[in-house]
Amino acid sequence: MIRDRVRDEATAIAKAYSHPSVELRHVLWGLVYVLGPAAPTEVSLATARSYLDPAGESYATPVVTEAAELVLATIIDEASAKAAVVDLATRLAPGGADATPPPSPPIPSGSAATETET
Repeated sequence: MIRDRVRDEATAIAKAYSHPSVELRHVLWGLVYVLGPAAPTEVSLATARSYLDPAGESYATPVVTEAAELVLATIIDEASAKAAVVDLATRLAPGGADATPPPSPPIPSGSAATETET
């Protein structure tokens, strides 16, 4: 069944990146990887891979999150898998509902005036 293959690939990539849990970004990878050439053309494997960084430090088998389980439960055939790819790509893209916020830029030293300078 396609759901089981997606879950296996999502877990494998989470483990490969040393992430402690299987998240939506891992499910997106699993979907695109399992669908292969049948995956929606607007979401490439490279795009799915871009959401996997940074690597973690976990050596345990990743636990599937509730959010990931909810998405996996909707995958019953190739059509529902394709719909999930588009949905997850939209949600994980910058500005999307489940997007990772960008890192804060470092504050350059010496850029702020101190009390003695004013």
